Amino acid sequence: MRLFQLALWSLTIVGLTGVLAEHAATDAATDAAKEVIKDAVKDAVKDAVEDAICHECEEKKPPPPPPPKIPRCTNDCQRRKPPEGQCMVTYSCSGHCGIVAIPHLTGASMECDYAEVTVGPDGSIIDQCCDPPECPVGGLSKNDEYGCPAIDGSIKQFGGKYYKYHCDSAFCASTVSAVSTTETLKECAEKCAKDPACKMVSHHNKKCILATKVGTVEKKKLGSVVLEPIDKPGPGPDHNSDCIDKAVRIIEGMEFRLHCDTRISDPKTCKTNPAKSPEECAKQCSDSITCVSASFSSGNCCISNSKPSPVKEPGTIGLEPMPGYGCPHVDWAVKDIGGVVYEYHCDAWLTSNSQWTQVKVANEIECALKCTNDPACTGISLRGQQCYLATAPIKLGAKGDWVAMMPIKGKKPDPNPDINPDHKTPPEGQLVLPECKAAHNHQFSYNGHTYKVDCYRWVGGDGFQTATKNSLADCVKMCAEHNNCVALHYLPSQKFCAIHDSIPREGTRNDYGTAYVWRIH
Repeated sequence: MRLFQLALWSLTIVGLTGVLAEHAATDAATDAAKEVIKDAVKDAVKDAVEDAICHECEEKKPPPPPPPKIPRCTNDCQRRKPPEGQCMVTYSCSGHCGIVAIPHLTGASMECDYAEVTVGPDGSIIDQCCDPPECPVGGLSKNDEYGCPAIDGSIKQFGGKYYKYHCDSAFCASTVSAVSTTETLKECAEKCAKDPACKMVSHHNKKCILATKVGTVEKKKLGSVVLEPIDKPGPGPDHNSDCIDKAVRIIEGMEFRLHCDTRISDPKTCKTNPAKSPEECAKQCSDSITCVSASFSSGNCCISNSKPSPVKEPGTIGLEPMPGYGCPHVDWAVKDIGGVVYEYHCDAWLTSNSQWTQVKVANEIECALKCTNDPACTGISLRGQQCYLATAPIKLGAKGDWVAMMPIKGKKPDPNPDINPDHKTPPEGQLVLPECKAAHNHQFSYNGHTYKVDCYRWVGGDGFQTATKNSLADCVKMCAEHNNCVALHYLPSQKFCAIHDSIPREGTRNDYGTAYVWRIH
């Protein structure tokens, strides 16, 4: 292409030479014109050659290096320290948040479990960090509570069969018997449970594969989960050779995490009873209202109301009850059971002046039906398969590992206490505010500003400051101490308060355990 252009330019210049020569008035003028054109040709050819060489260099030039890797947020020495005294804002997101959006920059986002982005007044990024997702793409999602990240080797039961987890794995040299689409890993495993010939399950991006013959299981497919059917696990009474460390087992309707060769209960204060197996020890723990941890060793079960730091002890299996098992994903979810509407409260129980009846049930539905059919029942406290029916006025309190169910329709519930029974105007500077959900749509004034409460909304990010506060009112007071605070959100179950200097994005709905408050004016 370059040579063609040079030839074309040369012919054009030669033609121009003939024209000039033909119209020259004198030989001297013709000679002068020839010299000028000759110099012009030389310069044109030189420039064209240099341009061709330069273009060739650019084509062979190596591509620019990739942008520097974004450092991790925790324990990363590569992070730059933002300059002191500079006006800047840090945006953050945590808890499998997926995408962190930077309001000042269009389309700027990162795929992280936790991220921080510090920007200056002009929107330029001063510092950023990203902790990559622990869960592989295609693993855990809101629709699949049984997917990874499960600890490798964890054991769960689906459809009456026990399966061992293999995360980020695939099976090789397999004979596939069925391929289908399932929303969750649980649905896929239940298909295998119904097929006696099924020897292995693979689930990835909603693709469910059942195999009747398998070779090896290899760690080579990011996000894929393989379930291996196994016989019902049962460590012997005098050894824990079959124990899988950190595996999660469902025993007596409760989830327990196993700690192999580890004691997690205090031998000086725990109550010791004989037990033939870790399963029997776990049953004793689930039957006890005060059990927080248990340890099984040499035919003995040690049940404790505390959970000290784990201590390595060969031959001992620690049994840790998992918190909130059997509870819906959000507090205050409601369900009609036998004509009575119950309201769920996670990690909570009902006290009734020790007046209650204990029954063993298969699940919370069976427990609720017993309350529905008992005119004296005022509410339910549930832990695994242990159902406690209150028979006196109830009071809701925080209690890990428990689920409280309060009848709100169909039975006459206890009246909600008046937040201000005397109906007196609170003293100047004092804020009387109910907790959610009683505070929903509540509008109030404090410290010169007017606020409104939404008890059914969750917003992302932790604002510009967080703190532990005992009540929603205390969280509002913290916001009022900052002139730039225009919104806040409060999680009563964690006593977590976060205040914002800008109105957060819409967020999700139906997260009943969260209070969102924004300043109207």
